[in-house]
Amino acid sequence: MSSIYKRILYLAIPITIENLVYNFINFVDIFMVGKPDEILHLGPAAISALGVSNQVFFIFIISLFGLMSGANVLASQYYGAREDSNLRKLVLVFLLTSLVYVLPFFLGSTFFTKRIISFYTNDSLVIKLGIDYLKIVAWTFPLTGIGMVFSILLRSINLPKYTLYASIVGLLVNVSLNTVLIPIYGVKGAAVATIIARLSNLVFLMFILFKKKVKLIPNIGEIKTINISFVKKCYAVSLLTFVHEILWVLAISLKASFYGKLGVNEFSSIQIANNINSLLFTMFVGVTAATSVIVGNEIGNDNKEKVIEYTNKIVRLFIFLIIIIVILLNISAPVVLRFMKVPENIYILTRSIIYSVSFTTIFSSYTMLFLVGIFRAGGDLKFSILIEIIPLWFVAVPITYYFSTVYPLPVYLVYIVSYADEIIKLIPCIIRYRSYKWIRKVI
Repeated sequence: MSSIYKRILYLAIPITIENLVYNFINFVDIFMVGKPDEILHLGPAAISALGVSNQVFFIFIISLFGLMSGANVLASQYYGAREDSNLRKLVLVFLLTSLVYVLPFFLGSTFFTKRIISFYTNDSLVIKLGIDYLKIVAWTFPLTGIGMVFSILLRSINLPKYTLYASIVGLLVNVSLNTVLIPIYGVKGAAVATIIARLSNLVFLMFILFKKKVKLIPNIGEIKTINISFVKKCYAVSLLTFVHEILWVLAISLKASFYGKLGVNEFSSIQIANNINSLLFTMFVGVTAATSVIVGNEIGNDNKEKVIEYTNKIVRLFIFLIIIIVILLNISAPVVLRFMKVPENIYILTRSIIYSVSFTTIFSSYTMLFLVGIFRAGGDLKFSILIEIIPLWFVAVPITYYFSTVYPLPVYLVYIVSYADEIIKLIPCIIRYRSYKWIRKVI
């Protein structure tokens, strides 16, 4: 096996499993509240309520990921250049950044809950259940913010396994508590289980970091060594990736509000399909994250030839991954749906959406690899923003609105047209990749 594939596996496997565990926590919530129970209001309405509530968390986590991606770019190159002191300063800067960034999301989810939920749905039961869930889950925001700083920077120094161990602890806690709490308290029980799981995840992660004396743990005295020029360098990269992610996630959330107007059954079917797909899509996420680390490390080492060689091999690897994931998606979906015991109409709708997901995955996986795994890590941030955002806002959002609200199509067709931007931006990404103008040293 080629050395690059071994390196990809070393980085991608723990990242993939970590993301799989993270998505499985969400899937378990959807799975358990989806089993019909009239007294606790479990079923399609509960699935929709969690889907709507999680849009807030989705905006938070993706936009924060945008801020942290700047740290990832810098940390990968600092690690490649063996500048450990700058790695620790990055931790301090971005810990403070994440804690400040949490505040508006926490306060909004606590005091303006009904307005937020009502943006996505008009169904009174979904709104009620969504409020019950979101007000509790809001307490996970600061826990997630702190955890993400260490998670992303651990990837940058080739130690993603520690985050994986902590994620497994969180999953075990979540599944155990869901089994006990959801049958008694419904969606509120799912929310409480999620809080305790996220707390367990973070506590265990910090325990590992201190026990192993990982180089990311900063000394308090190092705060004095952080100057304005260092902070500017951090935010010069991070603000661009933040703009990229916030514009992307707002558009995705807006499309979710259009899905919500199609009906409770249609929206819950999309949530189920997306959660099944997310479990498999983690393979792409893992390889993309590993690619980002490798590109950053090699650029930090001034190895342009290796950057080109490695990325060429990874681009070819994605063809194989797409085939495997689409096959697994279509095999696993019917089994999961039958196990969930969803009503027949939900089963039929979800299966149709799975076929749509199989098609859109071909394009969305490759654009993610180019824009996040290669261009962003290479320092080509402006191109990534432009090619991501323009087709999304000026093509995908308008036609999703039109075909979901003005001239409604079947839900599986609405889902396909909502991904039109992925098809449009793939060709410019390929052209840019082959030019190699994206290889830039930013430290």
